[in-house]
Amino acid sequence: MRRSRDAGEPLTIYLTIDEPNLLIELRRFGANLWHVEQMVGPRKASPSFGQRQALEQKLKDAGVRLIEASPAYAISNLDRAARSPKVGAAGDDDDLDDIQDDLGV
Repeated sequence: MRRSRDAGEPLTIYLTIDEPNLLIELRRFGANLWHVEQMVGPRKASPSFGQRQALEQKLKDAGVRLIEASPAYAISNLDRAARSPKVGAAGDDDDLDDIQDDLGV
């Protein structure tokens, strides 16, 4: 039996990528609204700016809605998401499964 999650309940997930070798920490801020908390490689090295942008674009292409770290920008995105129609929105229990399926993990 799967436990139902409140859309406002914080959730952190970790994704691993083999090439380049990275660990990505994603934190949920709302229904399908995520923030990349950090990306680290071997020996805690950060990916290059270009690698980070490419990986964030792959997440977006897979349907993951990312918000920026800037509080003003994040609030703007949350406001826009709250006003947008919820057609086809995944259930909260399926968020992690959907992200993993979209990324082929």
